Amino acid sequence: MVTVIIENQMEETDHSHLGQILTYVVGATAKTVIWISPDPRPEYVASVEWLNEITPVDMKLKNIHKFHETNLN
Repeated sequence: MVTVIIENQMEETDHSHLGQILTYVVGATAKTVIWISPDPRPEYVASVEWLNEITPVDMKLKNIHKFHETNLN
C-alpha cells in the first residue's frame, strides 16, 4: 500500500503547514506529498525543491500546486 498525503491549504503557504506536512510524512511513512495552495510563497517553493533534491528517489514532496476558484454560475 502506498500512502499519499494531501495538504489542502486555503491561504498562502506558511511555516505551520510545512511543519505539519513533514510530521505527517514521518508518522505515516508516506512517500508522496501534495501540498495544494492558492498562493505558494517563493520560499516554500524553494523549500520543496530543496527537500526533493536531498530525499531518496522514491520519496518526494510533489510540487506545490496552485488552484484557482472558478465561478460555475
